Amino acid sequence: MSDTPIQRWWTIVSALEPTHPARTALRAYSLAFTLSLGPALVKTLSSSIRAKGRRVDVAPLVQLLAKELRHDGFAFAVATAAAGGPALSSLWNRFANSKQNFSIRQRFATLLALPDSLKKRLEGFDLPQEHQLVLFNAVAAAVGFNFLQAGGKRSLREKGRQPSYPSPTLDFTLLLVVRAMDSVVQSFIQKLSSPSITLSKTNGNGVNHAQNGTSRHTSKDSKASTVTKTLHKAGSHVATQVDAFVFWVCTSRIMWCFFYDPHRLPRSYVKWIATLAHLDSRLIRTLQLIKSNDWSYIAGSPKNLGLLQEYAVELGLPASWGNPELVPAYGGAAATAVWQQLGVKSRPGVGGIPCELVHGKLGAKLGCPTRSCHVNATLRIYQGLIQALAIYLPVHFIPTLLTRPSSLLQLGVISRLAAGALRSSAFLSSFIALYYYAVCCTRTLVLARLFPSISHQIWDGPYGGMFVGSLVCGSSIWIENGKRRSEMALYVLPRALRTLLPRKLSAKWLPLASLFEGGAFVVSMAVLLHAAAEQPDSLRGLSRWTLSFVTKGFDALGEKREPPEHKP
Repeated sequence: MSDTPIQRWWTIVSALEPTHPARTALRAYSLAFTLSLGPALVKTLSSSIRAKGRRVDVAPLVQLLAKELRHDGFAFAVATAAAGGPALSSLWNRFANSKQNFSIRQRFATLLALPDSLKKRLEGFDLPQEHQLVLFNAVAAAVGFNFLQAGGKRSLREKGRQPSYPSPTLDFTLLLVVRAMDSVVQSFIQKLSSPSITLSKTNGNGVNHAQNGTSRHTSKDSKASTVTKTLHKAGSHVATQVDAFVFWVCTSRIMWCFFYDPHRLPRSYVKWIATLAHLDSRLIRTLQLIKSNDWSYIAGSPKNLGLLQEYAVELGLPASWGNPELVPAYGGAAATAVWQQLGVKSRPGVGGIPCELVHGKLGAKLGCPTRSCHVNATLRIYQGLIQALAIYLPVHFIPTLLTRPSSLLQLGVISRLAAGALRSSAFLSSFIALYYYAVCCTRTLVLARLFPSISHQIWDGPYGGMFVGSLVCGSSIWIENGKRRSEMALYVLPRALRTLLPRKLSAKWLPLASLFEGGAFVVSMAVLLHAAAEQPDSLRGLSRWTLSFVTKGFDALGEKREPPEHKP
């Protein structure tokens, strides 16, 4: 029985080297296709589970599948950018080393009918091997970026929208830019602490005196090795602290934008934060109205009077608790008298809406009192821990499952991975609880009580409790493992950078913005691919794992990182 075309094709591909451009393209395409189609597939499966016999709508999944299988789909564009460089380099070497009478450069010059002076320069042009792949990677990245842009514009046209800013590819470009910058920084740090530099500094002028013999040479080597290890350890410690600081700064900006300028963040990211925070949209809208002075404790809010009143009724509380015309704007004895009339017992001496509205439905669902800020923070930790475990258990176990599945039979490995997942979950749950608790400390427990003469238009405004919460929540990163701090920092940095870019651009600036983004995409992709081939130790976390898989395959994922060899 003869093999099918697919079987014959697979036999040919399997016989190739893992680093062959065809296999690199196949791995890049498969990974990108999975990442693009995965969320839609999960959404479809979850809807089918909830349907309980009703018909499930798979049309969005089919549409996404058809979109991704096109030449301008995400998977094909990424495969082109990742494998196009090695493919072009292989073709160049094949033609450049041809034994025919005319080289490829001569034929190219003749075909274009170039002037004689340019023909001679082109015929004598020889691209160095170390620069060749970098150049071809940049060319392939440019082609891949054009595919991404074409796919994004086509999607906008199908939705009846015109190309606008930010572009559909901006988030992916920022991700590449941040990862490339990190690779450059890590490469620089490694050069500073390399054994050769350390040895040179230790030896002074680098001259070994013959009269001291081998013993002195060995002593210097040992001293240099000790200094290198010390510098490496100190550098790693400083790096983790810098990563934690970057995460703290980025999350402060992100969380503030989540409440007051969510359009600066990706929609999916805003939805993810809202899911974890369990905040009612009406409460968020009220905060935005306070910022614009359209909801005021002092002047009232006729147009939005029922916004929080409806929310209060849903929580089983009197509607008056959400009425800005009745709620006291300032603290002190006057506020206590108002609260007695409204039946609020949890805010003596403090103004502003009761914290029961801020805490939301969580306490009522779990049968716990909603008035206590301390209880609310505890419940947020509990709920966040359950949610975070569902996120971090796969994050910690899947890489080991893919690279070293047999090690999961060892109790020590399982314990280590479970402890890592629990620690990461504690970080995320603390992030959520710290935000809530910082808000409560600002507007109820501490600051508002110390300064009752300050209006709650300030305490509940953009630079009051929400600002303090944004500053405090990111400090939970110090709970996380040092190595994972870097990945968390690299995860939030592109999103924080996005909030600093203009929200909109006029039509005349769109071509320039597209050109600038394309340049950033091309340079970043070229840097990352060069690092994967020449300096894999300069890559960290997800970028190291992804590029190792794309360029070398599954076998590279299980490789252990060896320390730099010490050469005297």
